[in-house]
Amino acid sequence: MISLPTKINYSSYQAFILWLLIISGPLKSMFTYFYLDFNFTLFAFILAAVDIVVGITFRRHDILLTKESMFSLLMLFCISAIIAISLIYTESEQYAYEKSAIFTVNILYFIYPLFITSIDLEKLCKWLLWIFLPIAILFVIAKFLYFSDLNADHTLIRYEFYLIRRHYLGLSTTTAALVLLLVYLKKPLIYTIIALITMLGLGGRGAFIFLIFTLFVWKLNRIIDFGVSFKIKKKHLIFSIFSLSAFAVFIYYFFDKIVAVINFGLLRFKTLLDPAADRSTRGRIERLEYTFDSILGAPWKFVFGEGIGSFGILYTGVDGREYPHNIYLEVLFELGAIGLIPFLFFTIVPFWYRRNAFYMALMLYFFLNALKSGDLTSIWILFLTYGLVVFNPKIKT
Repeated sequence: MISLPTKINYSSYQAFILWLLIISGPLKSMFTYFYLDFNFTLFAFILAAVDIVVGITFRRHDILLTKESMFSLLMLFCISAIIAISLIYTESEQYAYEKSAIFTVNILYFIYPLFITSIDLEKLCKWLLWIFLPIAILFVIAKFLYFSDLNADHTLIRYEFYLIRRHYLGLSTTTAALVLLLVYLKKPLIYTIIALITMLGLGGRGAFIFLIFTLFVWKLNRIIDFGVSFKIKKKHLIFSIFSLSAFAVFIYYFFDKIVAVINFGLLRFKTLLDPAADRSTRGRIERLEYTFDSILGAPWKFVFGEGIGSFGILYTGVDGREYPHNIYLEVLFELGAIGLIPFLFFTIVPFWYRRNAFYMALMLYFFLNALKSGDLTSIWILFLTYGLVVFNPKIKT
């Protein structure tokens, strides 16, 4: 459980900032539901920015840039320059400037790990496990109750919850990050099981599938070794039997309630068997078709793109946030091949770096999510994971 520290050291403070950066997006919606006008994301952004300034001012001798980090920063500079140039010819008159400004948040998330002295993953795990996960579980229960007969007059769960229901995806991806952390730190299996069940209840299809794939890739060698030399000690067998028995009793007494809540989230997984009947899937396919048609429509569009922030105005006629649900197609559509090339280098090259296994697994997981659901204004955590891999901050032991 959580214990109150007698003193807060610098690594704990930075772990707190890192925790805020990870959860700020998903939890911002909760504040909206409770009429609390507090911008969690902006607060985390300011703390990180101040910490960077402190790092530049007082820790210059500790901040070292390798060839790998210099390469990533150069690619990021090229992408930013192309975004700025595309403002000249974009069809978007307002959102283009907003999107360009929001992209700078990605840059801050990316460079923040450069200024982290050491990451206290134990503290990060505790805060995610005992603060974030219960909130995600409450979200699952609230979603179930909102659409149940008990809430016919919206006296149990207010209508405002309907407005924030789409934030299940952010909650799902953050819960998946917790699972990866639990596996890396070798925490009790029951915590991982609870987190996985929560993900099923949230209904994040891609988030769950990509997590399983990431775990498989990460632990493939161990899975093979385990299968070849499987042995179990007597005391471990007894403990496993006792734990499974206790869990089975719990499931037996609360089976109906657990199934009812989880099945509500599983409805989204069932639509994978019939994509044509799923409105979300159909919408993504339509966006992809439009993107390909536009890119191949004229050579200059393929080379230079339509300009930053242009997808929304061209696809829907509304100058606002819309995207193809794939970061590479989004970059190619808006920034063309000249923007896609440095973006490819920025996102692909770090997979060949030799880094901590947890950093690499985290990067792979959020990379896969961005290929399905991300856009340039919502992949802050992806950039953060790239920062962890590129700058490789020490893990506190």
